[in-house]
Amino acid sequence: ELARLGHRVVFLTPFPGPFADAPGVEFRTLSERLPPGTPIPGAYTPAEIYGPRFLDVVNQYNDWIGHLTDVEDADVVHVHDWFGTVGCRALARRLGIPLVMSVHSTEYDRTLGHPYAPILERERIGIRAADRIIAVSRQLGEQLITLYDASPPRVRVVYNAVRPVAPELDDGRLRDVVLYLGRLTRMKGPDTFLRAAAIVAPAFPEIRFAVAGEGPEYEHLITLAASLGIGDRVLFF
Repeated sequence: ELARLGHRVVFLTPFPGPFADAPGVEFRTLSERLPPGTPIPGAYTPAEIYGPRFLDVVNQYNDWIGHLTDVEDADVVHVHDWFGTVGCRALARRLGIPLVMSVHSTEYDRTLGHPYAPILERERIGIRAADRIIAVSRQLGEQLITLYDASPPRVRVVYNAVRPVAPELDDGRLRDVVLYLGRLTRMKGPDTFLRAAAIVAPAFPEIRFAVAGEGPEYEHLITLAASLGIGDRVLFF
């Protein structure tokens, strides 16, 4: 929307793409500046998967952001979650412009209360430095205030949204289906969805259940559905 209104939008990411077609948006990626084959850790991927390289790549990403030299006309720096907080703080300070931080989840949520200290500290850096903090739910906003000492006047709640699209013709295959749609991680509770499905399935034999998403819990959820006796009632996408 910003690009459509005539603003220059520069999207900085550690990931190599491909990126969606977005006229007016300039995508720039750290992966172009790293040796071929360098693993890029995902923002929601457990750190132990990457070992010592995990924070190396995170630090390279933030150093790259902090030293960008062709964005002097920027009006605001907007960082999402913890991955780029150090670099975005440095960039905003150097340019003398506001820093906005959108928080979609916290390290407390992602680890079910057992935060990884280096990530937790990067979250705190962003929250302390941001002129405005956007939380995707009221509960998350309250958590930022109570657990991260965020200043309440700087916190705003903006719920996630989707762009409406024209509905496709319903051919009947998706009727009587209860859907879970989201990342397949412990914090999202897809196992709770399956356990609830196992409770109600006997009373509604015509109902099927669908799990759509990607994440580290995928194989575990398939096994769980089978162990709950609903393996033939659950579709995985």
